[in-house]
Amino acid sequence: MNGNDNDQNVIHDSSPLILSSDPTQIDPSILIAASNAIKPEIKPSQIPRKRRSKYDANGLPRPKTDLVLPREIVELTKEVLQSYCDSTQKRCLLCCEKYDTDRIYSVRRHLFRKHRSNLEEEVVKAQHLQQHGGGGNDGGDMVGLQTLQGTLVNYVKSQSAFDLLLINLFSTVPIPISLTENEYFHRLLRMIPSFNPPTSVAFRGQLFADNYRIIGNALNSAILNNYCAVSSGVAFDPYTLTSYLGIILHYYDYTSRSFKNIAVSLATSDKLSAPADLEVTILERLWENQISAEKLIKNVMNAQVGLEKEIFSIEKALAEPEEAFIVKENEEDPIIHESYSIFKMLETFSQSPLCLQELKNFTRIKLTFPTSNSWPTVFAAFKRVLYSFDGIQQICENNAWIQFENDAKERLQNVIDLFEPILKFRKAVQTDIQPTISLVYNGIHGLVEICKANTSYPEFAEALKNELFARFTDVLDPETADPIYLAAAALDPRTFELVCKEDATKDALYKVLQYYGFEERHELSSPTANEKEMPASELIFGFDLPSAKKIKIDKKPSRTITQISSFLNKINEGEFYNCPLDAGQFWNYNKDFPVLGRLAFNLLSIPATAINVEKLFIKLQTFTNSGKASTVDEMYETRAMLAFNNHLNSG
Repeated sequence: MNGNDNDQNVIHDSSPLILSSDPTQIDPSILIAASNAIKPEIKPSQIPRKRRSKYDANGLPRPKTDLVLPREIVELTKEVLQSYCDSTQKRCLLCCEKYDTDRIYSVRRHLFRKHRSNLEEEVVKAQHLQQHGGGGNDGGDMVGLQTLQGTLVNYVKSQSAFDLLLINLFSTVPIPISLTENEYFHRLLRMIPSFNPPTSVAFRGQLFADNYRIIGNALNSAILNNYCAVSSGVAFDPYTLTSYLGIILHYYDYTSRSFKNIAVSLATSDKLSAPADLEVTILERLWENQISAEKLIKNVMNAQVGLEKEIFSIEKALAEPEEAFIVKENEEDPIIHESYSIFKMLETFSQSPLCLQELKNFTRIKLTFPTSNSWPTVFAAFKRVLYSFDGIQQICENNAWIQFENDAKERLQNVIDLFEPILKFRKAVQTDIQPTISLVYNGIHGLVEICKANTSYPEFAEALKNELFARFTDVLDPETADPIYLAAAALDPRTFELVCKEDATKDALYKVLQYYGFEERHELSSPTANEKEMPASELIFGFDLPSAKKIKIDKKPSRTITQISSFLNKINEGEFYNCPLDAGQFWNYNKDFPVLGRLAFNLLSIPATAINVEKLFIKLQTFTNSGKASTVDEMYETRAMLAFNNHLNSG
């Protein structure tokens, strides 16, 4: 971002205070605490006044003050304003409020007061048409990122380095965005010598302009690459009961030699339920940004409509605390049984703060109840119980509480040993900068093998194995498995030696190439080398005469099949053994397999799970709350987008 390299020394109270341009070096609590420390003063405007009479001193009605509209709003054409009106019933199409549609000024005033955002969009469109010369079918009436960026940049005047520091701060650290509207926060900023804090309008404008600049640069970086992939999903916000549609662009960056993701927000999707509707919306947005459809690959994850489901959380295995106590102690499911015993002990200690403090003094470990049903929090709670097991037993004995069973410590250790690989694998596929979708096939099968080989707690291991089979049928079920995961493993230098000898690898690669259209058009649609030609008797009689002579022809394998076979043979022969190159370097240097190289760049750029990206879309869509202005929500959107894409460009 602009101004990241500029540090500024601010002198206050005769002592130097170095303000780094790195927002992570600023403690947000300092700003919040300092703002709260300033005692609010009662302004004259806050003193209750008598309500103004509707009549003047002469008893006549006061004249209504007319509304002065901006010049850009006034210059909107009559046709644009009438597009929001129902001239037959004389009502607004946006809110169904009735008014006199014969007077175009009334329409303009109503839209400005009630639907200002729609009117501002029309102004931007009109300015765009004026600059680019009309509409037409060539996309001239589309509001591009560059035009919107230019409008915002022209609107905002030049900003100082401290203003840019504030923008970086609010876009990358968890500070309540409402603090930008806090007058006491601005009073705190005014205490800095020789610094005039920006107005809220200028601050938001600069933040939005920087947002669109970063998004535009990231999109251009992806478009300029030869390969680009896309995935999408729907996130659900439990607070507003609204769903949001998000799209993620995936591509390989040759400069940093790493796979990158770009988050782009789309319109709300509460009215879109079918995957086809989602796909159409995504393609329309991509067309608007001039991304060729030939560079796209469809979302290969089954969670296109439900990305809110975490791919590695064991929801059924780990019940909520309130639900766990309803389950009987002698529950047959060992997963539920172990969770019940732990939650019961945590509940006992939570009701006695003295015993909880005594345990902390004895073991230096504080027991905490899991705040959510996610695996990391439950895993941490289980480990704390294990590390303080002896202290728990001693305190329970002193207070005549029900203790753990004799073999509970050993069982708890076995449970942690079984779940720890899942937690590590979940972390690996979410944080690795290298391709992660190629890790799914061997990783899930490896977790199943760990469960099968466990002899310390076979009942729990069997239940966990069944849970994995239920969650990952697209990976583990031979009949319904998606070939995309095996194909990805065969294209990654880190994993292709593990799957090159499997019989299904060749078929998986061919199916993926065929399904996503990477195979050359003139090639045959079947990999069969020896194919039977349709006999003449079947054409004449409508069925195959047994006495008719079969004519067989030998067809040469297509070039795609030849490439797949040659590639797998070279792996088996050890030509790529212990390859030091990453996936991007490997396929950039190996030009002998062009079809497989195209597939590798498009497929490996898609992450195994989009959870980290999906969480951004919870607040990435503007919405109004009870008719109030959506400024705060727009700031949430900009803030999240800035933070994500700023991290993207920092590589």
